[in-house]
Amino acid sequence: MSLAYERDPARIYAESFAAIAREARLGHLEPEAHDLAVRVIHACGMVEVGAELAVSPGAVSAGRAAPPAAAAAL
Repeated sequence: MSLAYERDPARIYAESFAAIAREARLGHLEPEAHDLAVRVIHACGMVEVGAELAVSPGAVSAGRAAPPAAAAAL
């Protein structure tokens, strides 16, 4: 019995995000939180975590606005 494995890192990466897009349940999140949710799912490798994520309203926009304000501290 022979198994064929994908070895191309770019294809593995792309398929990982394609699988998340097919399988993740993110309808309960604001659309602006979807990219964040996808990154969390990708980082932990558990598509089911998408259904359990909670993101406070306005959290994503506040997070995006924060780096310029914190840049001086870096």
